[in-house]
Amino acid sequence: MKKKQVFLSFDIETIVSRRSRNLDYKVTVTQGALEIARLLREIGLKGTFFISLSTKDASLNSSEYLKEIRNLVLCLKGFENIDIQPHIHALNLPVSFECPSDSFADYNLQQQTEMLIWAKEFFSEMGVQVSGFRSGSYLSGDSYYQALEMAGYSFSSLMDTSKAPNINLIDKTANSSEVMSKVGEIKEFNVTTVKVKSIKPGVIEQVNLSPDFFTLNSVKYAFKDLECLNINFHSFSMFSNRLARENHDGQLRNNLCFYLLQKPLILLADLVGLKTYSPKTIFNQELNHWLDEFTSEQYETIFYSEVEVV
Repeated sequence: MKKKQVFLSFDIETIVSRRSRNLDYKVTVTQGALEIARLLREIGLKGTFFISLSTKDASLNSSEYLKEIRNLVLCLKGFENIDIQPHIHALNLPVSFECPSDSFADYNLQQQTEMLIWAKEFFSEMGVQVSGFRSGSYLSGDSYYQALEMAGYSFSSLMDTSKAPNINLIDKTANSSEVMSKVGEIKEFNVTTVKVKSIKPGVIEQVNLSPDFFTLNSVKYAFKDLECLNINFHSFSMFSNRLARENHDGQLRNNLCFYLLQKPLILLADLVGLKTYSPKTIFNQELNHWLDEFTSEQYETIFYSEVEVV
């Protein structure tokens, strides 16, 4: 039996959304990433870490943040089952021009190319050679693929919501798509999309397939009909609780507990210089369910960089 290919990707970054905001990068970035790496190594799965090179928030010191990222990369280098790649949220990057916007799409071809080359050099200083990329919030702009080519990259992984969703939770259908497409010389691996009724009143939207949003049981019905699975999770979901957006078990209980109890305690702890983390967030626990599923012999986790052009 042919195994189903699974791309596990993890965005390593702080959380800046207003109601769930947590800029403690030692918890949301470092501790979260190292725990994910440990889990993957323990059960023998591969994952691609797209590591944010921006704080995403002007209140944080970019130089101090990048020192932390350097330490993290040096720790992750020893994990053979982790593929390290850059993830650019563009706010306040140390390049030759001002970066007032967090969106990679807001910059022109020359600026995007410079940011991409800088990212390559940043990782190269620690002995890590990168070839792939994911822009923050999947925002790319018209120059995106040309900039990737000019900067010497070979692959990208974004989310394309212009096409029919791969999983439709409204009518319980599935729609497969090709594993990889090419734009010029760049291989594009689109993240698997899910159409869902949002917790936002009256909103139906397409989001990425992720334990951040969905229980395994709610989407597993579609796996058999998809050519591959391209899944994205966030490091801040490991030890930083927040509002659960979609269909997690215990969602209402979690959200009430977070908003009425945990968030006020976190704010109080910040005032006296204490840092907090949640060892068993519902997102953390759901990730473990998904990873257990992918240890089955019917799946094979692979790196984007391993896929050859036929």
